[in-house]
Amino acid sequence: PAVTVVLGIVVGILFDRHGTSSSTCLFWGFAAACLSWGLLQILGRVREAAVAVVVIAGFFGAIYHHGAWNSLPVADVSQLLAQNPVLIRCKGVVVSEPVTTLPRENSFGSGLPPQSSTQFQLDVTTLSTRTGQQEVSGRLEIIVDGVLQHVRAGDRVDVQGWSQANRPLMNPGGFDSASFNRGNGVRGLVRVQQPDLINVIQTSQSIVERVRRTLRCRAEAVLESALSDDVRPIADAMLLGDRSMLHRDVRTEFVESGTVHLLAISGLHIGILMTFLLAIGRFLQLSSRHSILLAVAMLFIYLQVADCRPPMVRAFVIILIWSIGRLFRRPAFSANSLAVAAIVILGMNPANLFDVGSQLSFLAVAVIFWFTSLGRLSNGEPDVAAAPDVHPESPDVAKSVPDVLIHPWIRSLRTFGKYAGAMWLVSGSIWLISAPLVISVFNVISPAGLVINVFLIPLVAVGLWFGFAAVLIGMISQTLAWPFAFVFGLFLKGLLAAVDLAASIEMGHAYVPEPPGWWLLVFYAIVAFAILAPVWRGRAA
Repeated sequence: PAVTVVLGIVVGILFDRHGTSSSTCLFWGFAAACLSWGLLQILGRVREAAVAVVVIAGFFGAIYHHGAWNSLPVADVSQLLAQNPVLIRCKGVVVSEPVTTLPRENSFGSGLPPQSSTQFQLDVTTLSTRTGQQEVSGRLEIIVDGVLQHVRAGDRVDVQGWSQANRPLMNPGGFDSASFNRGNGVRGLVRVQQPDLINVIQTSQSIVERVRRTLRCRAEAVLESALSDDVRPIADAMLLGDRSMLHRDVRTEFVESGTVHLLAISGLHIGILMTFLLAIGRFLQLSSRHSILLAVAMLFIYLQVADCRPPMVRAFVIILIWSIGRLFRRPAFSANSLAVAAIVILGMNPANLFDVGSQLSFLAVAVIFWFTSLGRLSNGEPDVAAAPDVHPESPDVAKSVPDVLIHPWIRSLRTFGKYAGAMWLVSGSIWLISAPLVISVFNVISPAGLVINVFLIPLVAVGLWFGFAAVLIGMISQTLAWPFAFVFGLFLKGLLAAVDLAASIEMGHAYVPEPPGWWLLVFYAIVAFAILAPVWRGRAA
């Protein structure tokens, strides 16, 4: 049932984003749908009532998105911002950890040295301009020229700089930063020319924020002491979610090799961490129940330390549902668990529907679920129900050689072949289905990734085990964590060499124009129907 509900919510969000309905029309439509559902329930029309639930979900999604996208408070700061830069002074609370980015080379040849910049988001409370001071609300993106070291998340600060409203898209086909900022609640930006123009009025009083900051600093210290400068940015991206220090050439190599998904903490990383934590519980001889509880608790702490993005939340919700199912001895990995994760992500921010990272994350998990529902990822044993023409006592089955009589190395080779075949099938399907979406964002297609990912993923799993061990142990003792971080650094050097080799293959990638929007819509509508067909067929049966 959660699948149909989330489909209704998605349709409602899309309708509000591209439609022209007012909040009044949406509200009365929602009320009418609720009334229709109540009448159908009284009349005992179960199927029609189920359709009404989907309609209710659609109107709810549209109303929720309308409130986040179109509705502005009376004192919203966006009403005081202009397209041209204006000198302002504002006060507010820092809501994101300041991130320092690499300096960019000056392409105009002015002779000025490249300079780093620091970015963070500020929930502004007061705004002072030439016309006076006003109480406002809203979020601003603060960009500081230079390295900002004395400000942390949760601090109340005083900022002086040049403000500017979100600029509309000027270059067709480019990145629409105005829509991106609007969807994330960012009303504009303030450019600060030097760090001294930001003063801390009051430091964060939150104990949770202080603990989180301390644990992250300890993890960063371990990576800084054990890793060389060429792989440290990759480690920050893969373990802590910080991609600000990645050089543009390194990003390009990962994109061209088809391995850019390794840089972002996603379901792959969270799944590897979960298996690592479960292995620790088994090593400590804990029961299955206690191992799961320990793993979920440690995973939650890790998400607070790392950059908690929607793909990470999605993976955590699915793992949480799976863990609850294991504790109560019920199957949990299903389309409903993925739909519940989607509802959580859209509940956090309806604009996450248009985030490419979230789209690729859900698409990959949906493909895995598709193969699971079709029985393509089974252990390879014959399924009589799937092949009714084969009888267990038929001569062909009786003549099969028992596994105990087969040489061990042949059994190992056969097991490896089944594993490699399943990996290639799933990885290739994910690559094929996500390729149009990747092309629409990066304008590149990478056949090399179809081959290299199958070999890299097992190695990445082992390497990340050492990396996660370094981060988690480093929160307690940097001395004990140093050997794990050192081994992880060696793995990163090998990974960087493999990525560089794959990116250098002449036919390994190609830059292509993005497909038209209607083509993407039709393609993924067909994909969605193919994935959901087994669910609906099983429900009808």
